[in-house]
Amino acid sequence: MTRVFRSRGFEIHPVIRAMDASVIKSLVLEGAGIAILSGAAYDAERDRSIKSLNVSHLFEPSDVSIVLDPFRFIRGYGYLFIELLAKEWTKARIDRIIRTHVDGVA
Repeated sequence: MTRVFRSRGFEIHPVIRAMDASVIKSLVLEGAGIAILSGAAYDAERDRSIKSLNVSHLFEPSDVSIVLDPFRFIRGYGYLFIELLAKEWTKARIDRIIRTHVDGVA
């Protein structure tokens, strides 16, 4: 991210770095500054107190990877989360692919 700003002539000095978006959003709400987060971390309904600006034109798209253990039960919200990220990855498709890899059945 710093590279993107430098390439446009801006020098930034991050003061706080946190891995959890909820912590970052809490700090913004407390007036600690601004934050740049993935759009997936912002929910317009839940985060009404935070102003959101789309800056996707400043950053290259990035990939998201989800790793599933085929021997663990996937809860409904797990399937829902995956489908929210990529509509084509439905529960039926995920289960079929897991069965194929575990059982060797197509």
